[in-house]
Amino acid sequence: FRSEIWHKLAEAEDFNARVGIILDWLQTQTENTSRQEAIFSTYLSNAIEPSSVADLAQKLCYSVRQLNRKSNDLFGMSTEALINYKRYLTSLHMLHQQHQSLADIAYRSGFYDQSHFIHTFRDFTGITPLAYRKLKSGMTAHLFS
Repeated sequence: FRSEIWHKLAEAEDFNARVGIILDWLQTQTENTSRQEAIFSTYLSNAIEPSSVADLAQKLCYSVRQLNRKSNDLFGMSTEALINYKRYLTSLHMLHQQHQSLADIAYRSGFYDQSHFIHTFRDFTGITPLAYRKLKSGMTAHLFS
C-alpha cells in the first residue's frame, strides 16, 4: 500500500496535488479510529494551534505519552514533529501569500520565536526561510535555482 502512495506522489502534477493525496491517505487511515483519534486527525486539518503537546493531550483526554504513541501509530511521527510540520506548512504558505517579516510569520505560524522558526524550516527544507523567499517560484514549495 505504501508503494502505491509513493507512486501517486511521484506522478502528481504539483505540490497541492501531493498534499491532496496525503490528505486522502490520512482520511483512509483514520476511518476506523476512536473519537479521540478522529479529533486528533481533525486538529491536523484545522487552523487551531495548541500551545504544546501537553495542551493537545489534555484536549484529547490523553496523557502525553499515550498521545505520542497514538501519533506514532497513526502517522509515523511524534506529536511534536506533527505540530512542527503543521507550523512549517503554515509558514510556507505565508511566505508565498504575504509580505511580512520573518518574525511575524514565525509568530503567526505558532513558533516560539524566529530562531525556532528558522531551525525548523531548515530541518524540513535544507535552507533558511530567507533563502527560500529569494528562490521561491509562484507555486508553494517550488524553487528556482
